[in-house]
Order: sequence, then structure tokens, then C-alpha cells
Amino acid sequence: MRIIRDLHRANAGRETVLTIGAFDGLHLGHQELVRKLILRARQMDRISAVLTFDPLPRAVLDPEGNTTCLTTLEDKIRLFDEWGLDLLVILPFTRELANTSAQEFARKLREHLQMVELWVGWNFALGRGRSGNVSALQRIGKVMGFQVHVVGPVSDGQVPISSTEIRN
Repeated sequence: MRIIRDLHRANAGRETVLTIGAFDGLHLGHQELVRKLILRARQMDRISAVLTFDPLPRAVLDPEGNTTCLTTLEDKIRLFDEWGLDLLVILPFTRELANTSAQEFARKLREHLQMVELWVGWNFALGRGRSGNVSALQRIGKVMGFQVHVVGPVSDGQVPISSTEIRN
């Protein structure tokens, strides 16, 4: 697995199938998403890629809140490698990044990672004000030339599994 820490210097080498997230906890929902992404990338002969952040977004956006990490960065790296991921992009989460529009962020992913598919969870959103929800990303993808695939919730029988639920 290759690790990149600077999006502007990234050169994936060929097109990527990508997912984005904090991936705190790497719970069953995250595992399902990444498993499907890796399988799809292999079927397409593309690079499987995860983009994550260090520090976690909530530590920057709400430093007074619960900033406990469920999974260390080192453990994430180890697990992604064990699962067979090809490329891990670790970006510093900053206020500047938080203020980037969904469209601009998607443009950077197309340009620097040659993203052809974006795989997200059912409640995913990115960009300033979380404006890049699933439907917005699907519209952006049609214009920019990438597909968006949505993975539904994984539940414990009662509620969808999420890092927030685990933390609570």
C-alpha cells in the first residue's frame, strides 16, 4: 500500500476508485464500504484508494467537544494495508480545507487522483457546510466525469452502526 500525504504531489499512476472519510472506529459500516470499493477497483483494474484526515475533522471543527479517537492513525494504516488497499491519502484537516466547496474538492480529486468512482456511505457529505451530500455529488460527478456509488447503512439490528453511536 502506498501512502501519500500531499494531494498536490499525488500521482496515482492510473485512475482510482476512491472513498473519503475520517474512518474513526473502522466499524462494520466502514469495513463494508472499503471491502466493496477494493473489489470494484480490482474488477475495473483501477487503484483502490481511501482519503482520510489527520487530525480528525471534529477535532478542528469542535475542539471543545468529544475529540476521542476510536482508532489511531497507525491502526488505520495497518488495517487498510491488511485489507489490501492500494493507496492511502492522509491529508491534514484544517479550517482552510473545511471551507473548500464540494465542487472544488471534487475537482482536486479528479485532477490529482484521477478519481473515476467515488464510494460513499448513505449519510455522507463533504465540503463547506456539508453541502456535498450524495445527490449534490452525483450532480457534480455527471459534470466532472465520475460516478458516485452509495453503500447503505449496516445495522446491529436496531440502529445503523456509526462512530457516533460507538462513541456514545
